[in-house]
Amino acid sequence: MASLAEIYAALRERRRIGKPVDFEALLRRFYLGFLKPGDIAVDIGAFKGTHTMPMAEAIRGPGGALHAFEANPAMAAALRPFLARPGREHVTLHECAVGARDGEAGYVVALDSPGYSGLQQREYDQPNMRTEHIRVRSVKLDTLLGDLPRLAFIKIDIEGGEFDALRGAAALVERLRPAISFEFGHRSYDAYGVNPAEVFEWFAKRRYLIFDIIGNPLLTRERFLRADSIPGLWDFLAVPEEQPPLRRAARAQQLLVDLGEVSIPPASG
Repeated sequence: MASLAEIYAALRERRRIGKPVDFEALLRRFYLGFLKPGDIAVDIGAFKGTHTMPMAEAIRGPGGALHAFEANPAMAAALRPFLARPGREHVTLHECAVGARDGEAGYVVALDSPGYSGLQQREYDQPNMRTEHIRVRSVKLDTLLGDLPRLAFIKIDIEGGEFDALRGAAALVERLRPAISFEFGHRSYDAYGVNPAEVFEWFAKRRYLIFDIIGNPLLTRERFLRADSIPGLWDFLAVPEEQPPLRRAARAQQLLVDLGEVSIPPASG
């Protein structure tokens, strides 16, 4: 069996030769495997709606609700027309940031690559990134959504602020036990002063199991820190240990033959 280092090296090689693995498609594969009509889900960092739209379609039905969060005013404005279409009445767009506290916060818009925008200025892939500093509203999920009756899934991709968003949702996570996906890479989370070991312990304390996006179990702190230290991927899954179907869904991400050659449910536009 290949080691994490060998697996992640294969991911880097695929990128080098122009055949990168589509991690967004793998994430869709995960949540579309268990979301169903009537579920409630949260999309933190909706951006262009890459996951907002398929999540909304998967849960559309009596009682279904999707809470999408986007703090970048330009991206939120672009999302509004799509979310106003018939059949998406169950989607609520919250034009604010999600963090560990409620209030107003500074927000750094990466003008040349809006997907890198966030509450802190992260390390950018391209030199001379033009930025704009604005003020936005920041909320805790525990404050805004603390009364939800149920919650199936939380997706978090906010350029380093993922752990702050989790800490602001601790009561919600403990009570409703959703599956969680989160982006995690030192080039973004370093700006927030995040200690990766604390992230593992946060999940372990709440009896969550962590996997990488391609299904490798990271069930000890040492293995999670190892995965975090090896370049190759930045997307992780966390599932409650008492829910075997979600554990199986995470393990099913493993690609047995060739990374990237896997049947992916198409995104809904």
